[in-house]
Amino acid sequence: MIVVGDLTLVDAAGAPVPLNGELLCFVEHAFTPEAERVLRLAARAHAAGGRFRVVSVDSAAALAAWVAAVGVVVPVGADPSGELARRIGRLNEGSWSYIPGWAQVDRGGNVVAIGEDEVPGGPVLAPEGVRPEPPAGGASLPGWVFYAGAGALALAAGVAYWRSPPPGAAEAIAPSAASIATEPAALPAATPEAPLPKPRTGPPKGEVGGGWYAVPPSLAGNLVRYVDGVLEVEGADLAKPPMACLSETTPMTGAVSVAGSWALDHVGTPGSKGARVGVRLLDAGGKILPQGVVPGGSQVFVANGRLVQDWASFKQTIPQHEAAAQVRLCVDNQGGSGVVRVRDVVVGVE
Repeated sequence: MIVVGDLTLVDAAGAPVPLNGELLCFVEHAFTPEAERVLRLAARAHAAGGRFRVVSVDSAAALAAWVAAVGVVVPVGADPSGELARRIGRLNEGSWSYIPGWAQVDRGGNVVAIGEDEVPGGPVLAPEGVRPEPPAGGASLPGWVFYAGAGALALAAGVAYWRSPPPGAAEAIAPSAASIATEPAALPAATPEAPLPKPRTGPPKGEVGGGWYAVPPSLAGNLVRYVDGVLEVEGADLAKPPMACLSETTPMTGAVSVAGSWALDHVGTPGSKGARVGVRLLDAGGKILPQGVVPGGSQVFVANGRLVQDWASFKQTIPQHEAAAQVRLCVDNQGGSGVVRVRDVVVGVE
C-alpha cells in the first residue's frame, strides 16, 4: 500500500492542500493541448460534485495562470519537487514530468487505485502492491465522481471498474481488492451523454508562424517567435522552460525521418541544461505514450546542446513503433538564457 497522507501539494493560491480523499489527475505540464483536455474533463467532473484535482510538477503560479487562461474552475496541485510523483512511481525523470494518468487517495491518505486514462472511466490498472482495502468495519471505501450532468449509479461491491462510465453518474463505490480483477457487471442503461467540448478549430493557441506554436501560448511573439523563416526560442527563468512545437503531427505509418538546422546563441552555462530538438511519440488521440510503452521513452531527442554553436544540421530516423500513431516535433530551451534557432525542418515518413 502506498501512503501519501503525509504529503501536501500547493494549490493555485499558494496554500498547502492535503491529499486525503482526493482523486488526482496527472498531466505532464500545463499549457499543452494534451493537458488542456484533461483539465476540461476534470473541471466538468468537479462541477458535478467530484473531488478532482489536476496535478503537475509546474509551480502553483504556472498552474493558476493556466487555469485562468483556459477559463475553467477546477482545483490544481503543484508538486514541483516531484515527491508525490516519485512515491507513486509516476515520475518521468528524463522530462521531469508526471506520467499521465490518475490516482484515487482514500480518506486515510492511502492510494487505493491508479489508472492510465485521462480521467477514471477505463479499467483500473493498479501496479503491484497497490490494492484498495476496505476501512475498519467493512464499510465501503469513499467513491469518486465521474464527469457529466445528472443521475447517479451505485455499483455493488463486486463491480470491478467502469469501462464506459455513464456521464452524469454522481458517485460510484470504489472497487474492493477482490473486485479489481473481475469482469464488470452489467450496468443499467446510461443517461443521455452530455456533449464533450468541441475540438478547437482554426489556428492553435500561441501560433507564431511557420507551423509552430508556443508552449505556453502566452510566450507567442515574445520568448517564442518566428522571424524570417527561423524559429527562435529564448531562455528564461520560468517554471516551465519555453518551448515551441509543430502544429501538424506526422502519422507514424513507418519510420519517421527528421532533418533540419539549428544554432545556439549563449544558451545556458557549462553547468546548466541546454536546448533540445525532440520528437514526441503520440497515440491516435494526440496523447504522449505512457512511460514504459516504448523502450527508451516516448520522446526521442535528435539534437542536444548548450552555450554557443554556429548553424549545424541534424538528421535522424526514428523506427516505427507499433504503439505510436503519430509524432510531433518540439524545440525547448532549458538553459534559462540565450536563444536557440531552428530552420529548414522537414519531418516525413520514409
